[in-house]
Amino acid sequence: MEDEHLQNAAKEAAEIEAIANKRCARKPIPWKELKEIVAEGDPSKMGMRSYEMQLVYEKHKLRVKKEYGTMFEYLKKHVLADFIAQIKEPGFDPSAPLTTNDFFLMKADFPYYFEDDVDHWIIWCTKYLPVGNSCPDVAAKVIVQHFGNDTEWVYLVNIVENQSVQELSHAHIFVKKLPDSVPDAVKNGSKQQ
Repeated sequence: MEDEHLQNAAKEAAEIEAIANKRCARKPIPWKELKEIVAEGDPSKMGMRSYEMQLVYEKHKLRVKKEYGTMFEYLKKHVLADFIAQIKEPGFDPSAPLTTNDFFLMKADFPYYFEDDVDHWIIWCTKYLPVGNSCPDVAAKVIVQHFGNDTEWVYLVNIVENQSVQELSHAHIFVKKLPDSVPDAVKNGSKQQ
């Protein structure tokens, strides 16, 4: 019995490693290339993690699936419990205009593989966000309030097939701190460079 359990565990580990190897990026994506990918609206070119991060992510997904059934159920119980509770409050209207209260910004637990000075964040929304790179003004306000004007950032809602959590709208925010030598005019208008 114990040998069978060890064999199954070894087989599962090998499968996870094979998946991580297939889905990982071989090198970090430079900021300029990332901006071009987002501007083109082709997320198939960028949703990749380093091998090490993809391996951690695949193990996490497997554990979550076993314990919670779906990633959404896991997030609902742990990471986003209070945020998701808003949707169930009396008077919540999913068709009402977006407000800053409809968003929750958090650093990605399993970031894509970019140059060292690029951070990967997720902005969750209680209402529908359309696929693409068109950032709603209110979301841009939340992002700028959080990061300030000394950053450059891009926004992307993945195509549905690439979304690990389809039950709750979210976008990827990729943020790069601008060097002090960048003129203020560029810093203040850095939404979609």
